[in-house]
Amino acid sequence: MFLYRTQTTQRRGINIIGPISFFSVVLMVIPLMGCASNRVITDEAKLQMFSCNTQVQPQQRVKLDLIDRYMKKNKYYAALAHLEQEAEPSQEHWLKKGQLLAKTGQLEDSKKVFLALAEQCNSAGGFHGMGMVSIKQKNYGQSLEYLKKAMFLDPASESIRNDLGYALMLNGKYQEATVQLRTALELGYQDGPAKQNLAAAYILSGDTEGISLLKSTYALTEEETLFAQSMASHIGDFK
Repeated sequence: MFLYRTQTTQRRGINIIGPISFFSVVLMVIPLMGCASNRVITDEAKLQMFSCNTQVQPQQRVKLDLIDRYMKKNKYYAALAHLEQEAEPSQEHWLKKGQLLAKTGQLEDSKKVFLALAEQCNSAGGFHGMGMVSIKQKNYGQSLEYLKKAMFLDPASESIRNDLGYALMLNGKYQEATVQLRTALELGYQDGPAKQNLAAAYILSGDTEGISLLKSTYALTEEETLFAQSMASHIGDFK
């Protein structure tokens, strides 16, 4: 079957009709379709289309648990590779991506993810991430602003309280830091860095009773004490 269309050649002012194959038309259209379907969608575009209310599906939960295992083994690049396979990202997906981008030194990309979560979803995790990226970039004053917002949104998060306490120490606010770090410790962050951070804050604020409390109640070891002293010395010199 052929479609007939006018093709012009100049001959005494008369147009001479020539055949154009239907298959020729199809072949011209196919490459255009291919170009459209192969477009790469950037993270910025995905974040703009992202819904804060997207729920994690059971199959996605299996994938996210796998990513958690990679992260616990410090295999951040492998975790990021698996995370990028997710088709319908949730808030949890983006939080992990922001963390992994920061862990792999991609701080500007990490900041874009966390900022989008903070602005679009009013997410405690987004503000928390922005605070930690600010610390890595040595913007200590700005880190306090973000971490305080994160704590307001999720006051019972031990990790947010711990990181806020650490940021307060970096800003020379040692007494305020002890409050946040003691809260983190009592919320159950005893296996994390809160105990050593609190010991450092007690040393910086000259609170010997606080150090004694950590030793008697939370089994602060001599090794942990020495580490806290080293941390306190480093922060004190910095300030």
